Amino acid sequence: MRVKRGVPAHAKHKKILKAAKGIWVEFEILPSTSLFIVNDIMGFINDNCDENCEVIFGTAINEDLVENSIKCKILFTGLV
Repeated sequence: MRVKRGVPAHAKHKKILKAAKGIWVEFEILPSTSLFIVNDIMGFINDNCDENCEVIFGTAINEDLVENSIKCKILFTGLV
């Protein structure tokens, strides 16, 4: 999922979000990264997933990342 200013680039991700029964999101960020970016991405996920979907996320510090970047891993479960 490519992200530009906190919004995923493809509309097809909304279909995946709606179908998921569970979503695990893991962010790796620099110590200087604003949590507003994480909040924007999680807001998009929460706004577009099913209301009964279990969403869990976490953040970790990775000082080896390139400046102005984050790493995000997303696991979708229960897709049919």
